[in-house]
Amino acid sequence: RALTNIGNLLLETGEDEAAEGYYRRALDLNPDYPGAHHNLAVVQRRQRKLGASVRSLKTSQRLAVRQASAQGREDAKER
Repeated sequence: RALTNIGNLLLETGEDEAAEGYYRRALDLNPDYPGAHHNLAVVQRRQRKLGASVRSLKTSQRLAVRQASAQGREDAKER
């Protein structure tokens, strides 16, 4: 998450390429982190890489749903 946050700061200052690098580094460490995929989609959209942006956004959404479902199953087991 720290790498993603650095990417967010860079994105806010208009350093899109540097931000993308941090998001990709975060995904190298944790490819199942939906937040990094979502932020990568944002920077790709700003760079007009629309196809890549849509793929990153879909990956983010898919991972978020999968993780929420897994958390729901764990919560149900605890009851």
